[in-house]
Amino acid sequence: VGRGGSGVWVIIDMKMCTRKATMFYAVWYGVGVIGFLVSKHGMVGTVIGICMSGWGLGGIGNLQPSMLAQTFGRYDYASASRVVNTIVAFVRVMAFAVVGIAINVTGSIDGADGFLIGSCVVAFVLAFILDDRLIGKKG
Repeated sequence: VGRGGSGVWVIIDMKMCTRKATMFYAVWYGVGVIGFLVSKHGMVGTVIGICMSGWGLGGIGNLQPSMLAQTFGRYDYASASRVVNTIVAFVRVMAFAVVGIAINVTGSIDGADGFLIGSCVVAFVLAFILDDRLIGKKG
C-alpha cells in the first residue's frame, strides 16, 4: 500500500506546492486515524484507516525532502537535512512511547488515536503558517 502511496504523493506534491501537499497530507492522515476510531462498528473503518495510513506512510518519505529542497535549496540542503532528519528520527522513536503513554493514561486505544488526530491538526497548522520561500543560498 505504501509503495502506491509514494507515487501518488509525488504527483500531489508536484501538482500542488509542497506546503499545500503537506496540509493535505495532515488532513488525509487524520481521516485515516478517524477510520480506526469508527472501526469498532465494522470492518469498513478499519480498511479505510489501513489504506489511508499506508498510503500516507508511503508519501511522507517524499514530502520531507521535497520541503527541505524547496526551502533550503541545493546548496544548504545537506546541512538542513542533517538537523531535520535527527529531529524526525527522535520523533519517530518517541511515537511508540507517546502512544503507549496515551493508552495508559486514557485506558484505551481511542485516547492514542485522539492524540494522533491532535498531532495532525498541529501539523496542518504548522504547514499553514510555514514560509516556504527559499531561504538557502541561491546559485
